[in-house]
Amino acid sequence: MALLFITSRYPYPLLKGDQVRAHHQIRALAKKGHEVILVTFDNGQRNPDFEKVCKAVYLIKPPSRTNIAVQLTRLAFSQKPLQLAFFQSANMSQAIERAIQDHHPHAAVLQLSRMGHYLQHLQKHNLPTLLDLIDSLAMNIDLKAKKAAFPVSALWWLEAKRLHAYELSAVAAVAAATVVSQKDKDYLKHPTIAVSPNGVRSSPLPTQPREEATLLFHGNMSYYPNVEAATFLVKQVMPIVWKTLPQCKVQLVGATPAKEILELTSENVQVTGFVEDVQPFLASATLGVYPILRATGIQNKILEAMMHGLPVITTSTVAEGIGQGCANKYFYAADRAEDIATGVLKLLENAQLRNTFAEAGRTLVLEYYTWEKAVAEIESLLGKSS
Repeated sequence: MALLFITSRYPYPLLKGDQVRAHHQIRALAKKGHEVILVTFDNGQRNPDFEKVCKAVYLIKPPSRTNIAVQLTRLAFSQKPLQLAFFQSANMSQAIERAIQDHHPHAAVLQLSRMGHYLQHLQKHNLPTLLDLIDSLAMNIDLKAKKAAFPVSALWWLEAKRLHAYELSAVAAVAAATVVSQKDKDYLKHPTIAVSPNGVRSSPLPTQPREEATLLFHGNMSYYPNVEAATFLVKQVMPIVWKTLPQCKVQLVGATPAKEILELTSENVQVTGFVEDVQPFLASATLGVYPILRATGIQNKILEAMMHGLPVITTSTVAEGIGQGCANKYFYAADRAEDIATGVLKLLENAQLRNTFAEAGRTLVLEYYTWEKAVAEIESLLGKSS
């Protein structure tokens, strides 16, 4: 099947969740014999090895600041979300039309509601389309509104309201739509939305012994929920842990660390910045600790950690995205700093308990969260619509 794949970001480097998802979906689709035609905004970072798996790649210059300002002004007086202003481009519209004329795709995948403006081109050519919302952006903005102070909260609330209506209208306009978690589906309350979880690459278990009392948090270190979580870990959880285990180390691994993250560096806290490969850290840490306080969808960092046999401690918010009944069965879950610290100490002191969580977590990921399974869902949904 020739498949048109449209994204708001070039699927490399693998810094953002949408980049990770598109990158691995495209690779898995190509491996199964599908011809993928990628149309995406150019971020200035090419990956020739990745592009080899695509039949064609159309790179579009992102909208200029002037164009974004014009679109923001126009959308402010409409009922549509302001998010759309950052991704509306005549050049993108032209590239989609050109890709359709050049390659005659059988179906399309459009990633994220923020790209909903381009549905009109796919409808014009009667292309069966899967809209991959990934997370409900409306729910994400709604969470921001609830945590912000007035008047910022009112602005976020208005944007969340507009996004919710827009996401539902976009879902109604396509053959199939997906989100990564039941939590997002429940928020949108649309019966045709399917849950298509993220995946991770299958990896063998590490063979080298793990370090003693080393905690890992990895992710994009400029993304606010990660900055908030890492700061919470170091400033509120670790002082409790250090009272009992002063030698315990924390590794904060990920690109573009924010100023707040850099300021956490100390004798016991390592901030790495960008690393080419996070696997050595996943293979050597004692625990993965991810006290993420606000989240939608599924946190891929959690799945990656469990795939590598790393026992995980996270929050009930993250647990909801993975599935009901998973908390304290496949990973340790707690929300208060005191309870997370208790979990850290309990697992560090009990190798058998660490092994139990490590084995259970890896089994869960291998059974439900591989990219091969995610791609099978795309094939199934588009097969039903064609």
